[in-house]
Amino acid sequence: MHTRGEWRRNLVRFVIQNGRLLWLLGLFVAGVQIGCAVFSAAWQPLGAALGTLLAPTPLDGGFAGAAAHLLSAAAPHFLLLLLLFFLGFSACGAPLSLLVPLFFGAGTGLSMAYRYATGWQGVTYTALLILPHTLLVAAALLIACAESVRFSARLARQMLPHATLGGGLWQDLKLYLARFLLCGGLLFAAAVLDTVLRIFFIHHFV
Repeated sequence: MHTRGEWRRNLVRFVIQNGRLLWLLGLFVAGVQIGCAVFSAAWQPLGAALGTLLAPTPLDGGFAGAAAHLLSAAAPHFLLLLLLFFLGFSACGAPLSLLVPLFFGAGTGLSMAYRYATGWQGVTYTALLILPHTLLVAAALLIACAESVRFSARLARQMLPHATLGGGLWQDLKLYLARFLLCGGLLFAAAVLDTVLRIFFIHHFV
């Protein structure tokens, strides 16, 4: 069994090794809180607009409808992924990359706050159709954001006086590309999961 001291050391080691991701997770959580606060402060003007935008609709046209929904579900998140990818190639891109988890968190918080305000049906809808794929999307975007910030900072250091490449930039680039491919795979899996869940559960909410 682990002693209390060992648990503490393991926790400190975990925080040190994953500090960047934990900070980004904090930004995502802050974004969720902002989205909930915005809805709470302006629920009357936002309610009708969100009701139209977030109303559950059945998938049309069998396979064609499912494919169309898959593309529409994946497209916004892939745009955020591409934004993070290109920001990583800018020495000044790190501050802008940090806005992505905040923005995504705010959208998630706004959507979830509206669902919860509709009662138990909204809570069930969120648990079955929103949370599963949202967690996958959040994981992919947080990993991508961490990579974008890391690579942007790496490039920025090369612009300092007397900086040297040290022969590692090509290895960093390959790691960067591989991790973004992984994030793309996670986003595609999230879109597939969202589509499958809607096929099985959407008729309970329309």
